[in-house]
Amino acid sequence: MRRAFQTLVILLLAVATAACSGGGKRSETPNAGASPTKFSNPTEVTNPLFPSARIEQLVYLGQDQGDPLRVEVTRLPGTKRIDLNGTPVDAVKMQFLATSGTAILEVANDYFAQADDGTVWYLGEHVSNYENGVIADHDGTWITGEKRPDGKLFKPGVIMPATPEKGDVFFPENNKPYVFEKVTVQATGLTIPGPRGEIGGAIKTREDLLDGSTEEKTFAPGYVEHTARVPFGSANPEELVGIAIAVPTDKVDDPHPRELADLATAAGTIFTAVRSSDWTAASQQLATITRLWEAHRATLGEQVPKLVTQMGNVHKGLTDAVAAKDRTAAMQAAVRVARATADLQLRFEPVAMIDRGRLGAWAGQVLVDVEAKDAVGVREDAAVLDAIWARMRHSVAGTAGEATIDAELSALRAAAKDKRLEAASAAADKVRAALATL
Repeated sequence: MRRAFQTLVILLLAVATAACSGGGKRSETPNAGASPTKFSNPTEVTNPLFPSARIEQLVYLGQDQGDPLRVEVTRLPGTKRIDLNGTPVDAVKMQFLATSGTAILEVANDYFAQADDGTVWYLGEHVSNYENGVIADHDGTWITGEKRPDGKLFKPGVIMPATPEKGDVFFPENNKPYVFEKVTVQATGLTIPGPRGEIGGAIKTREDLLDGSTEEKTFAPGYVEHTARVPFGSANPEELVGIAIAVPTDKVDDPHPRELADLATAAGTIFTAVRSSDWTAASQQLATITRLWEAHRATLGEQVPKLVTQMGNVHKGLTDAVAAKDRTAAMQAAVRVARATADLQLRFEPVAMIDRGRLGAWAGQVLVDVEAKDAVGVREDAAVLDAIWARMRHSVAGTAGEATIDAELSALRAAAKDKRLEAASAAADKVRAALATL
């Protein structure tokens, strides 16, 4: 499972050079010992299939061996300077966050730069793999120019030649025996379904990994990695994840729908009602949520199908939990509705605003897990909160809310580590209150 997480974002820029200028060899393109030529604007990936300077956030949904899988890829502010053969190169930074339900699986920062000839280079990643809410290891981490365990320096990898065509072979990671990936282009010019209808110009690749496993991936203009299937060509894959929404590709110019904004408010209100066991108020809010979701659903048509399915599932879960007057289940369902609503809002609001909503929902998840006396769950929640905070903190820099949230997340992290559940609950409540002031 982890091998796919470590490679999913690696190939997110794989199609970035598909329309860039420069010739691409129609053969294997080994990059062992090779180096990029010149970087005039390394953080400007000009290919319309993946203009990395414009990527804001990608959300993927799917399953891994029967468990739910969610991946969020977010462009981070600023750049990372990396030493490439004695030359400093600024690289694009992207955060990769993988979760399964409420369990955190991996957080990674990936670094990319484009050479003047149109080739996009992969300059490394810093990986944190989690088990039970605690960092288990940093396996998969490598940074160009830093020392490998054998004393040699890590080399950069070619993410994609400038004009990939069927039969091309390239190596995003080429540092055996530590990290290695070989990618073969299987097909180009494909038309595939996307969140807003058919997408032309897609490509399919096969990825061979160090452990002998294979992955099948498709990439599409504006959606970058569209689907990932493990193993390659499997009718019943161990893992299958696909794009649910991409911004700015799926952004719309329409005003934020009133029913969607009200749905976000209602999700918070029903959480409060359920938490206080006010089932009359909870039933009233459920009716409001149902009405609002049905109204918004009617406007979507065939758009964002994965998000529609997600909201339908969590709405049913909330309906059942409220009917059963199951306090913990209803609190959990309300959090899921809030998170699903945030995904739907992503088409209308800036990513930083949506991440504020996600931060509040995950703070609510802390309260759910405290209610269930789930200390491991609280550690998971604290780790996810830290990852979201790391990518959106810049948007509230200098405010009183920033200082408060930073302090309370630190307190939450310490309380989670020591299994002090009531202290964790208090910190989560303060995070939610601070968010309300922003």
